Parts: sequence; structure tokens; C-alpha cells
Amino acid sequence: MRILAFSDIHGHTEAVKRLVSEVSKERFDYIVFAGDFTNAWFDGLKEGRKQMGEITPVIESLGKPLYYIYGNRDFSPRDAFYDRNKRKRFGKVECQIGENMNSKDCSIGDYTLTNKIKALDSSKILVTHSLHPSLKSTQAKSLVYLYGHDHIGRTYKNYVDLGFLYRGRKAHGAIESLFGCYWFIDVDNGKTQVENHSWQMKESVCHIHKDQGTFYIPYYWKKSCPLCYDENEYRLNF
Repeated sequence: MRILAFSDIHGHTEAVKRLVSEVSKERFDYIVFAGDFTNAWFDGLKEGRKQMGEITPVIESLGKPLYYIYGNRDFSPRDAFYDRNKRKRFGKVECQIGENMNSKDCSIGDYTLTNKIKALDSSKILVTHSLHPSLKSTQAKSLVYLYGHDHIGRTYKNYVDLGFLYRGRKAHGAIESLFGCYWFIDVDNGKTQVENHSWQMKESVCHIHKDQGTFYIPYYWKKSCPLCYDENEYRLNF
């Protein structure tokens, strides 16, 4: 079983077209997306819906089952409202294709895609938008754990930080816009093999933090890994 996995499009249709042009002749079975289809958090719900409407047909053209979760940028604080229970809710951009893992677990082959961090075992593939705080110090018991959000690609034990497909200028302090990366995850008899494909990212194993895995970082970074910039934010302790 082979999975095409990526995260953080941020409403950039051209990045999705670039992805599709590269993988359309590749063999894979499923698509897993870890959130932030759009940039509605900053651009508003109307623009976010427009972005979603442009992005999803491009993904659909691959003709493979899509499984996804929403990211923080798929919600719009400027379009917030109060529900009947007087709770404030942000306006959300809805994806009209594929299966939403926020709502339910999904079976793919002999495995289960889940967004829930409880009751994990080696038959589960855990997918969250951002790294769950409790799983920084306790290893997820899933077969593999896929996440994005922090705009840094990474492999560490059974964790794969998917990074981003596209990141705009000024996002997380970025000095320029970047096309990021996508991944193939091969699953065979309870084992995984991870394959990274980067555009404007470079692979790095930090000599200071070599116990923290392999990173895929923006090509212009002077330091070798994100821990060199902020050790408390990115260190995994298990």
C-alpha cells in the first residue's frame, strides 16, 4: 500500500498543480492530507471558499481516494459566530470531496486512519494537523504519525512531519514564499518506508541535535535544524 501524503497548501492552487504534474504517473493508492487547504484564517471565509473550489478539482484529477483533516487556516476568525449554546465558533471552509477524518476513522487496506490520539496500536495511522502536545514526550503507538502545521519537514522514529506544500512570505517569520515538499509512505506487513520529495527544502541532520531525526528545512537557513533556533519548541523527548 502506498500513500501520497502532504499538508499545508494555504490556498495556493499552483502548488497543487505542480504536485499533480509530478505524481500523476506515479503508483500510489491513497491521498492523505493533514490540513490547511486554504488561507481563510487570514483571507476570510469568502476567499477561502474560492480557494477550496479551485484546489479540490486539481486534487480530484488524480483519481485516488482522498482522506483529509482541516487545519487552523481553514477557519476564519473574522467570520466567527455564536451558536445556540452561546459558544463562539469560527466560520469553516468545507471540503466537498473525499473523507473527513475529523468526523470518523477511515479504513484503508488493513489499516485505519484516525485523528484520535487514544486507543492507538500498530494497525492505526494517526493524522493530526499539528503535533499533539502530549505526543512530544510520549511516543504515539500508531504505526506511523503524520502531521504538519509547523512548516518544517521531519522524520523521527515513527513520526513524519509533512511540512508544507506551499508557504507564503512572512508565515512563521519566513523571508520569502516557498514551495515545500510532499511524501510517499509505503506500508507493507506492518512496516513503513518514507520517501520525501522536496522543491525548495534541503535535507539536514544536525550535528548538535542528531538524536532528533532528519529535517527538511528551507534552503536558505544558516542553521542546521529548527532546534538550533528554538530547542524547547521542537525537541521530542522519547
